[in-house]
Amino acid sequence: TQPEYFVTKFIYNKEANTYTCPQGQTLSTTGRWHKKTGRTEESGYRFQKYRTPACKTCPVKDQCTSRKGGREIDRSEYAD
Repeated sequence: TQPEYFVTKFIYNKEANTYTCPQGQTLSTTGRWHKKTGRTEESGYRFQKYRTPACKTCPVKDQCTSRKGGREIDRSEYAD
């Protein structure tokens, strides 16, 4: 991932519960919570995944992600 496509460059919209990528595409979530496990039950946390089908045709995809299905952002239940 090139620096201009780090997660910090994606803008979170709290009201819509979406991210906007540097190319202006919206990444959304299904709303499903996933569980990240830790060494103990207490150290685990829940998170949601955000994606967009626009990655498949994005001209700068290779600068943003090496993931075949496109960029995926995980957002912890503890994120502001």
